[in-house]
Amino acid sequence: MLYDVSMTARIQRALFLATCIVVVFSFSTNIIHAATGTINASYKYAKLCGNADCSTYTQINFKPTNGTAVSVTDSAVTGYVWSEKLGWINLGPAQSGVTNNGSGTLGGYAWGSLASWVNFAPTNGGVAITSAGEFDGWAWISGPNGGWIKFDCSDADACVKTDWAAANGNSSGSGSSGGGNPPTNPTNPTNPPTNPTNPTNPPTNPTNPTNPPTNPTDPTIPPTNPPGTTFIQQVVQQVASTFTETIGILTDALTGVRTILNKPNVSIAVKIGTAVGLIAGVAVSVASLLFATPFSFSEIVLIPMRLWSLILGFLGFKKRRRPWGTVYDAVTKQPIDPVVVVLRDEKGEDVSTSITDLDGRYGFLVRPGMYTIVANRTNYIFPSKKLFGKDRDELYSDLYFGGPIMVTKEGDVIGKNIPLDPIKEDWNEQTKESQHLMSFFSRKEKLLRRASDVLFALGFSVATLALFAAPSAYNIVVFIAYVLLGMLRQFGLRHMVPLGGVMRKESGLPLRFAIVRIFIADTNSETLHKITDKTGRFYCLIRNGRYYATIEKKKDDGSYEKVFTSLPFDVTKGYINTVFEV
Repeated sequence: MLYDVSMTARIQRALFLATCIVVVFSFSTNIIHAATGTINASYKYAKLCGNADCSTYTQINFKPTNGTAVSVTDSAVTGYVWSEKLGWINLGPAQSGVTNNGSGTLGGYAWGSLASWVNFAPTNGGVAITSAGEFDGWAWISGPNGGWIKFDCSDADACVKTDWAAANGNSSGSGSSGGGNPPTNPTNPTNPPTNPTNPTNPPTNPTNPTNPPTNPTDPTIPPTNPPGTTFIQQVVQQVASTFTETIGILTDALTGVRTILNKPNVSIAVKIGTAVGLIAGVAVSVASLLFATPFSFSEIVLIPMRLWSLILGFLGFKKRRRPWGTVYDAVTKQPIDPVVVVLRDEKGEDVSTSITDLDGRYGFLVRPGMYTIVANRTNYIFPSKKLFGKDRDELYSDLYFGGPIMVTKEGDVIGKNIPLDPIKEDWNEQTKESQHLMSFFSRKEKLLRRASDVLFALGFSVATLALFAAPSAYNIVVFIAYVLLGMLRQFGLRHMVPLGGVMRKESGLPLRFAIVRIFIADTNSETLHKITDKTGRFYCLIRNGRYYATIEKKKDDGSYEKVFTSLPFDVTKGYINTVFEV
């Protein structure tokens, strides 16, 4: 009997002890739950969806290496999160902040200079922390770079976990589940991206916005449905936001520099070094802010300049790369006419002669071989000594000073630009200029080309700075465009040579060594003639106007007979590239 009583007592004591353990454990758990929670290092990424089904996205890091760590309490979620697209986002800005009702249901707003307001309890969405410490649901970014943020631990790339849990143990995750994407159900991507790179330096404390998101008196009131914001409203908001943010950063920086310089008992060298470091950090922050989006207030001004400089650079490149050679005055850049341009082979024997037209143009259609050129004109010296050694000047590239020219392809055209040094004034050139006879050159062109070069250099500098400050897709594309155009300006691009031709209509074979005579249509006067080569082609530069052509075929006895007269045609580009069929 004593044994039975003893056993009963032991059982009662064991039950009492177990009850005490449960009570103590429950009490200690409540105490632990009431403490500040942190973010799990392995589960720290949410998804910023880039399309309706979230198959494209950018990850948002809730536990970045630098910056103020995210902490979760019974009343709020604070700290900074990082996105490669949006930069730093402050979870606890002035006028608002992310709230926690104590049971894990989140609300309120976070703030980022590029994200604008981030709503944790939007219409059709909402975020909660489940009893397992998992963030679940959808938040909404109202800025032009924003969209829906997905929290869903069934998706490894959208899973954020914390060691916080509700003090009463009732955290149920009552937010709109991340498994059901408003407005559509997102499909998980097949290949998750690599982890976003953490920023190398912690940010300075971002300037808080001066006004709450919608209602100045109560920032907790949610705004109207975020998707209803128009594109124009988003642009205006982004421009105003970046301007306010920039002014705030610069104001804080100025205050910091003054504080550093006014510190007593500190050497000048230390003050200057500290101030320079602060200014450098501010410069990086401001540059990142200004160039990270096409809708910052600075880009509203810089976008036209950057794109206009690209357009001018391309137009300037095209004008430099005309499909003919020009003989021009090395000082005034005016084309010279007439100039006798002689083509010689490697033995020094004359191969062909061309006389420049009113616009100083010439060209030789040649066979493969080694050639040199000599240009002769009264009152001028060839080769130029003023530009000797240069490959280009303000208007012309591919300059020639008398060296050998190697031609490797059949039917290539030699058309080097040849500067000549004036030894005294040439009245013929002055007369042409006063009568505006030169259609391919104007006095303004030199100034416009210089302006184009300056704008291109400035635009390239800005594009480079923007790329390093904010390597977004927009800045990468603009930088690549500048690099490609710069390479074209430097190394050139093989242009299409405008060749005419004569073919036999019946057989399609070329008519070799035929004489092509060009007549002015209004006066029926011959203005020039060309001889086709063995492939039936000819190279003909001529002033714009209305002309017709006759073609004479070479007979077996060496004489010629006229076999074709064309209908009148218009020349609008300074050359004839028509293929005549006879």
